[in-house]
Formats: sequence, C-alpha cells, structure tokens
Amino acid sequence: MANFSLEGKVALVTGASYGIGFAIATAYAKAGATVVFNDIKQELVDKGIAAYAAEGIKLTVMCVMLQTKTE
Repeated sequence: MANFSLEGKVALVTGASYGIGFAIATAYAKAGATVVFNDIKQELVDKGIAAYAAEGIKLTVMCVMLQTKTE
C-alpha cells in the first residue's frame, strides 16, 4: 500500500469499537486518515478508545443512539 494515502481525508466509521469496523478504521488511520467513530454504548466507545490507543492511533469518537419513532 505504499502508493495509497488518505492524508487530509476524514473517515467516519460506524460501529468501529471492535470487529470489522475496528479493522477498517485502523487501516484508514494507518493510511493517514483522521478517523471519527461512533457506537451506541459508551462502554463500547471506551473500549474502542483504549484499543486504538494501544495501537498508537489518535481519533475522534462519539456515542450516538439513533431511534426510529413509531406511532
């Protein structure tokens, strides 16, 4: 991936606290992107922050709960 760069780009990766989302966000960050991730539970966000810190990755995080209104 020597010719691939995401420098100057922002990547929003939903559900990136663990699993596939975590792997995608990590790859984007290593390619130079500023990563923003969210999840629906604060404890998942906190675990994600710790996992990214262990990888040496700095990012922006949000805890967001979206609901569909039913009538």
